[in-house]
This record gives sequence, structure tokens and C-alpha cells, in this order.
Amino acid sequence: MSSSNYNDICPKCGGDEYTITQNTRPFSMSSECFDCGFYMYSEEGQSTLEELNELREELDMPKLKKLKEQY
Repeated sequence: MSSSNYNDICPKCGGDEYTITQNTRPFSMSSECFDCGFYMYSEEGQSTLEELNELREELDMPKLKKLKEQY
């Protein structure tokens, strides 16, 4: 697993005690503001071929016949 942390400006209060953490394998992202308490966590998921093709259609992208294999 690889992880990185960095500080940024909080989008809710403008404070500078906003920490963002990104991980790979498994993929996740979280952030927390130590000034106002705002937090956010990502959730990993998988779209079905049908769901993905609906999104692609909305973006004027061609439909897929099958999902690309993941590794």
C-alpha cells in the first residue's frame, strides 16, 4: 500500500488545518479539517456494464460491449 498526506485549505471554513490522505491498493481518499470538524471519506465500488453504458450515453460516448479487465 502506498499512502500520501498533504495539507490544504478547508472548502467549508477556509481553515488551514485540512489534511487529505490518499491511499492506493486499496484505493481510498479521506480528508478532515481540524478547525471546523468537516470530514469526507471515499467509497470504492464497481459499476455494472449497464450502469456504465448509461453514463457513457449521457456523455455522448460509445457504449462498451464488455468491461475492461481489472488487475
